[in-house]
Amino acid sequence: MALNNVSSSDLANVIIIVFIPPSLIKDMLELIILTIATVLCTWGSITDLQTREVPDLLNYVVLALALFLRIGASIWYLDWTFMVDGLFGFAIMLAGGMALYYSGQWGGGDAKLVLAIGMLLGSPLPLNGLLFSFIINSLFAGGIYGLFYLGYLWRKNNEQVLPNIQSFWKKTRVMRTYLLGIWITAILSSLALLFFSSFFLTFIGQVLIESMFVLPTVALITYFLYIVVRAVEQVALLVHVLPAQLTEGD
Repeated sequence: MALNNVSSSDLANVIIIVFIPPSLIKDMLELIILTIATVLCTWGSITDLQTREVPDLLNYVVLALALFLRIGASIWYLDWTFMVDGLFGFAIMLAGGMALYYSGQWGGGDAKLVLAIGMLLGSPLPLNGLLFSFIINSLFAGGIYGLFYLGYLWRKNNEQVLPNIQSFWKKTRVMRTYLLGIWITAILSSLALLFFSSFFLTFIGQVLIESMFVLPTVALITYFLYIVVRAVEQVALLVHVLPAQLTEGD
């Protein structure tokens, strides 16, 4: 084909295919998605700390941008997997966001934020990839932040928190007795089974032994955290405000 018969758009497509391999384009798309997600989370966190709200406009813009990127990638590669992954990620975060919103743990802005993140990062079936990493890392980082903030509030209000801890400690005596009994029974049972049965030397047996130890231990630690959280909550996290001062999600 003569060069003068080649249109500028055809020439541009040839240049893109030759100089930008498809694998590199996918890497660039992933980098763009990660950059947008990082900016969204950073901006949302800053505004949340400053005003206790996440602006709806930010969430809507990112959600629209995520749709544009997903649809554009699907059309470019003639593969609607990109869009399906985005919708699946959106559905996962919709379920989690609604559960936390209607249980009173989150405000509306937080729920909309994770919807935008879900569509942006997407997730293939089964759940893995960027969205799965985001969820796991968010839970880990949120847990660490929560423990440090809990410790800060306890230290700041120590004189009021300690009497509350003593009060909740007395009120939950029956629960504590049951948990301690289950924990001691599980420990003694696992040691006895390990000593008297060769089955528990196998891999499956080791898993059962570890489960018998870990699950009651986690329940006991959760109980102690519950006591501290409730005590700190009564002192530092519950405030009286006028109805006119309430915002969506309060």
